[in-house]
Amino acid sequence: MTRSVALQSLKRFMNACNDLWCPSLTEPEIERALVCSCMISSIGFDSARQALQVEFCNGHLYRVDEVPAETYEALMQAENFDRHYRENILGHFEIEKIGVLMPLGC
Repeated sequence: MTRSVALQSLKRFMNACNDLWCPSLTEPEIERALVCSCMISSIGFDSARQALQVEFCNGHLYRVDEVPAETYEALMQAENFDRHYRENILGHFEIEKIGVLMPLGC
């Protein structure tokens, strides 16, 4: 078996495992950037919908509604993503869990 075929087989197997392990998302994902944080693994923003998506290290993916672009930019510029999220987003905006992804780990 060539390396390419072995890799494709492994990729198919991993995708099947992910589909079984993780329930489907309730909405499409927003393109997110990986961040260096203890709690958060990636952050994305859709300016047209004013929606922020935050993926946590445990794989849980949340949507934060009605977020101004300035709030997203401040989060991305923060020295500490976790603290900034807790102090400026959590409790200030409506947050909804939209699914679970395969955790990246942190």
